[in-house]
Amino acid sequence: MGRRVLHHLKAKRPRKKSSVPLLLDQTYAKDCHKSTLEHARKYLWDVHPFHAIFHDLKNLATQIYLWPAVMKRISLGLFFPLFLLLLLLFPNVCHAQSEARTLPRSLDQLTAEAGVIVHGYVVSTKVEPHPQLHNLMTVAVTVNVLDTYKGKAQKSLVFRQYIWDIDPTRATAVYGKGKEMVLFLRPVSEYGLTSPAGLNQGVFHVSRTASGQAIVANGFGNRGLFNSIQERAQTQGLRLSAHALSVMQQAGTKPLLLTDLEELIRTFARTQ
Repeated sequence: MGRRVLHHLKAKRPRKKSSVPLLLDQTYAKDCHKSTLEHARKYLWDVHPFHAIFHDLKNLATQIYLWPAVMKRISLGLFFPLFLLLLLLFPNVCHAQSEARTLPRSLDQLTAEAGVIVHGYVVSTKVEPHPQLHNLMTVAVTVNVLDTYKGKAQKSLVFRQYIWDIDPTRATAVYGKGKEMVLFLRPVSEYGLTSPAGLNQGVFHVSRTASGQAIVANGFGNRGLFNSIQERAQTQGLRLSAHALSVMQQAGTKPLLLTDLEELIRTFARTQ
């Protein structure tokens, strides 16, 4: 009798398979198209500046879904409410994280990163799914170009940008109709998508003083715009005018004039 009991205890019992991965796989397959997700994954990982966040979430998801010690302690009744809460909070968390993860860029670095730099007015802004990657929400912006500082000169510019935030009003607020701005746009990807160099650092809003002077400020309030530029210019053998040096030395003490920004952009663009 004792031997039979001991043999029974030593025998390996088949592990009960969890229904959570199967349920997630079925929902995943129903709601998403495989090829579309693959294109989206490639764009978000290779092109989008928030790829580090996806890497962190991938590791977190692996630990939650595949770590048996954790799954044994999470009931289905508790798991799915927490999962839905994570989905609701994810866009706002990522929006804050994106700002924190964005490296500060000076004007010469923004100029080098941009494929096109234009000054103009926003004519229209439309939030819509990507023409091919239907699960990606994008904003299509049409700009009436007044001047081109880098790239092919054109009277009108249309670009499409991926909307990271679940709230599209933030994208439309940045590119509001009638807004005057200087845009530093990165080269267009194979999927027809682009974004400003340095995110908000590459969007300079133009306003007018009481005397009518045009002044500019980017999404970072021009913070760090001229950091280490003189050192890099000397290394590259680039000669800056006395006026340009004066503008950079007085940065932060007064608004940046549009004419000064134009002069500096053209100076840096000539070396690239």
